[in-house]
Amino acid sequence: MLDEKDYKYKKLIHFLNLSKVNLIWYIKNSNNIIIYKDYIYLNGIYFYLDDLYIEWNNVDIWNYKWKTYFTYNAAIREINKIGKRLLWKNDWKNLIDFLPGNIENKIIFLKDILWLSFFWFKCRDNWFYCNFGNDWWYWSLDCTETHAYNLHISKNIINFNDLEFKDIWFLVRCIK
Repeated sequence: MLDEKDYKYKKLIHFLNLSKVNLIWYIKNSNNIIIYKDYIYLNGIYFYLDDLYIEWNNVDIWNYKWKTYFTYNAAIREINKIGKRLLWKNDWKNLIDFLPGNIENKIIFLKDILWLSFFWFKCRDNWFYCNFGNDWWYWSLDCTETHAYNLHISKNIINFNDLEFKDIWFLVRCIK
């Protein structure tokens, strides 16, 4: 658990002070929100607070600007090796629905409390890194673990994109 000196604790206090809605939501759901040093328990799911990082191979795992990016198949392979799970599309949707307030407020929580990263992704066709402003790109999948999705978050949108191709490089966040 966090103590008052921890940076993550201070970010949570800041988030709660942003609006009365946030504070009421937290009080109402405090038994469903527990922040530990390396993960956060939210509404029944343990989300790791760091993106997956492993040694990269320049084929399906790339490292750029201090982040590790995975193709879909590499993400599945590496997560299975370490006994964790990639988030399902419904995990993300349930989390977004659980968070308080409007979309901008939810994005503040994802950025400041869940520590999702504004970063680049690697394009498949022209093999260069892309970023469209301040966007996040994370792999997710359907509950059958057969179909790829990505979570795309920008300043005021949260989209779950259905992907037919799996050879773009995105970030990976694990759950327990």
